[in-house]
Amino acid sequence: MEDYTRKFNAAKEKDEEIHHILKADLAESRHRLQDLAGVVVGLGPGPFTGLRVGIVTARTLSYVLG
Repeated sequence: MEDYTRKFNAAKEKDEEIHHILKADLAESRHRLQDLAGVVVGLGPGPFTGLRVGIVTARTLSYVLG
């Protein structure tokens, strides 16, 4: 699997749409959620709400993927 990276800026993009953004990115890269080898999240600097959105999303994906 080749590397595919996308930065998500929750402060500038609507955090309610993160599911749709992830789905579109997976489709664009021709992968499924189960194909992910890992989940990475940055811890800052950044706006507190954006950091929380990123951390919760990463933790949720990690939990779902086992």
